Amino acid sequence: MSIILKQQTASTIAASTVHSCANLTTVTLYTSGFLKSQTNRLQQIQNCLVRTVVKAPKFSLVIPILRSS
Repeated sequence: MSIILKQQTASTIAASTVHSCANLTTVTLYTSGFLKSQTNRLQQIQNCLVRTVVKAPKFSLVIPILRSS
């Protein structure tokens, strides 16, 4: 059984999920002593995912994208 979502719905779900995971992951890694360089790399990956989902330009800011979702 396949579920078909409209692009806008899929983008909203993905952006919300990435945003929630980013917040939780950052807090968890920060409190566990995860290296800052590793945390920064993870943040870059999450930002790239957001841009990919909403088809934003490579160097666009992620915060406005998440706020508009």
